[in-house]
Amino acid sequence: MMVPVISCKNLSYQAYPPELEHAIDLFFLENKTDDVLNCLESDILRSQPENILQVIQIFKAAALSESNRADSAAIIIQQVNTDKLEKRDQYYYNSIQALTLFRLNKYPQSFEIIAGLLALEPFDIRCLALNERITARILSYYESYKDAIRLLLFSSKRYREKGLEKSVSVNSKFLANIYTHLGSFEEAMLEINEAEKTFVAYKDHEELYYLYLVAINTTIQMKELDKAQRYAKLAMETDNFMSDNQKKASIYNYLGSIANLNGDHHRAIAMFRNVLEIDDDYFSSERRKVTACISLASIYNSLNNREKAKEYASYAIKIIGDNEYNHSKFEAYRQLSDSFTTRDPLSSFIYLDSAQYYLEKHHQLSTASMVDFVKTDYQLNEATRKIDQIMEATKRQKISLLFGIITLIFLTVIYLIVSVFKKRINHTSMELVRKNITQLNREKKISEVINQHKELIRNEAISPYLSNDQKATLLYLDFKKWLKENKAYLDPDLNLNYAAREMTTNRSYLSAAINQQGMKFTELINKYRIEEVIRIFEDSLDPRFHKNLDEIALEVGFQAKSTFYDSFRKETGMTPSQFREYIRFEKRPDYKSLAN
Repeated sequence: MMVPVISCKNLSYQAYPPELEHAIDLFFLENKTDDVLNCLESDILRSQPENILQVIQIFKAAALSESNRADSAAIIIQQVNTDKLEKRDQYYYNSIQALTLFRLNKYPQSFEIIAGLLALEPFDIRCLALNERITARILSYYESYKDAIRLLLFSSKRYREKGLEKSVSVNSKFLANIYTHLGSFEEAMLEINEAEKTFVAYKDHEELYYLYLVAINTTIQMKELDKAQRYAKLAMETDNFMSDNQKKASIYNYLGSIANLNGDHHRAIAMFRNVLEIDDDYFSSERRKVTACISLASIYNSLNNREKAKEYASYAIKIIGDNEYNHSKFEAYRQLSDSFTTRDPLSSFIYLDSAQYYLEKHHQLSTASMVDFVKTDYQLNEATRKIDQIMEATKRQKISLLFGIITLIFLTVIYLIVSVFKKRINHTSMELVRKNITQLNREKKISEVINQHKELIRNEAISPYLSNDQKATLLYLDFKKWLKENKAYLDPDLNLNYAAREMTTNRSYLSAAINQQGMKFTELINKYRIEEVIRIFEDSLDPRFHKNLDEIALEVGFQAKSTFYDSFRKETGMTPSQFREYIRFEKRPDYKSLAN
């Protein structure tokens, strides 16, 4: 998708009619979508130049996107005549197009557009803050939590500068959700409590409702089910949720989770079934129904009702269809595998292999393409950017000594702000390290189960009935086993021809078997090499532990330093030095006192 280039030189902020400017102001006040649409219907706006008429359509789409009518917004956006747009108009068009795609769950397309905007001088700081928020939410979905937090902090700073206190609290809600995923429950509750005060003061029942949903999830993860139940009660009292199918589906899913954790399987099943009975006339209904189906499959598996578990897991996969919900596919196939464990080991093995495939695909998407952008083009320190601007202004205007003193004070303030942000980001980085290590252990356990299941189908009675795809899967798994047991990936000269000979097959079959899993030979080898590096970082008794990074790279088979760094960042979302630093910091005896 090509993003029109906007020049940042000599920005000219074209004046819009007061009614249009007011509508734009309302849009950035959060949850004023009806007011925005009413304002844009003003008779005065009907006889305006062509570019103004197009901007009116752009913000109609913006209001619709933020009121769960993204499908309608997409139609309007497609009809905008971009040839008629001025520079400021184009900036708004690209931003709202990205917002609409985000609301339609088209995250890669949305990110591609925003990536072209974040590097530009903004025409509207509020719009930049919105773009940063959207990018953070996309990165959060792909579990790039560190960079998501960074962007939300920048976004909040801009909203705060513009006096948009409620927008800051909306960001706090998203931050709380991320901290919950990371297990930083204390941080999450601090964000929730601060946001709650603001939403109560503004009497914003809409935001309060969704904030309480985040609080329910947080307290569920904390195993504080009484608090979760209390937040559920607050959510239902906050708004007339029974008239909104999206809200009903959300609260029923959480009530089901609470009941299940309390051991009340009958009520849990009833709540999740309620979600499935709601009409599909609300935005993102697929996600909520998939969640309910997977939860039902999990409950029935735990109750040994394998037929029901199979039914709901299969239904979840059907609902997902071609959507890129890879983590949901992983959960659904895992439950489907469990439902076949006792009666059909071969099918169980095949479904578990599919689960592993989608889990790996989910984590592949969470790394290079998006994180690299944030770490390079946009990780320009906010303070540095402002310092450069001040220095240029000083040169042009020959500012006096007095202004130099003011500048020094300003830079000190900026430094303090960046220091606070850095402290919070460093704390999150340690959580990211834990996530990567936990993920490696989880994949190891899954591989162990797959190997157990694989042995069940290596007999002459079953082998003749295997499809070509199943045979390719077995070859792939044998290859992975050979790599691990012999640590063949440590050989810097390892290539496809040699590996094929060792597997007593030919190059084409082995290559096809690997490609069938969505990977290339070199990607798989480098993945194992990075896992070996992480094991070295974790084990102080490993003789390679005290070597420098270049030496470790050579030890695990990398011949080029650049390949090592690129592969490591792709697998973990961090550089090797960052990862090693946080592991060492976490293992220090005084770590807890420092973290607190």
